[in-house]
Amino acid sequence: MRRDLAKADPRDTRGQINVKVALARLGKAADVETIAAALRKQAGTDRRVLFQMACGLAVASGGTGPEAGRCREPAFDALNKLVEQGWKDRVALQTDTDLDAVRGDKRFAELLRRIGK
Repeated sequence: MRRDLAKADPRDTRGQINVKVALARLGKAADVETIAAALRKQAGTDRRVLFQMACGLAVASGGTGPEAGRCREPAFDALNKLVEQGWKDRVALQTDTDLDAVRGDKRFAELLRRIGK
């Protein structure tokens, strides 16, 4: 149902984000990669889109298979872009359950260090 709604307006980033996160939770990492690539082009410097894009990719990276492994790098690319854009919401990074799969990565600790307290 979310996919049908997102198809109605491919420029609707909220709809695309909802589909991507739902697919990530279903373990469909290849579909997540495709949607994330399109969102990257639309996101620009929109922090909300970047954060949600990172969340969906992070969820997908927790799965198995080569697609899941490929989702981790763009998840960190989006998180790094967030920090470069001035993201300061340390609590969201530390508590959003969608980021659980990447929290053990040393790059996550580096992101938190860059944000500061």
